[in-house]
Amino acid sequence: TCTTTLAVTVTHRLSAITVTTKPNKLTYEYGDTLATAGMVVTANYSDSQTKTVTGYSCSPTTFSTIGNQVVTVSYTENGVTHILEARNRLVAPVTGITTTLAT
Repeated sequence: TCTTTLAVTVTHRLSAITVTTKPNKLTYEYGDTLATAGMVVTANYSDSQTKTVTGYSCSPTTFSTIGNQVVTVSYTENGVTHILEARNRLVAPVTGITTTLAT
């Protein structure tokens, strides 16, 4: 009987992503650009570990429809991509208001 030793590397696999902190801005007007400031995206792994990640992408980045919108957040690591859908509220800008001052 012969025995040998073989070195192997065991890594965890990306299993999901979550938005653990919402962005500072959640309400937009028509034509606004998505602002992700304050948003924290966390990667969840097959061994139950988690870590805060950067390098995620969001779509759409500009809002062109009135009403509730779905923002897709995606993150890829080691060839594995996970996608999360989050909802934002888009409101129409207020226009056509005229004020008259009494004299």
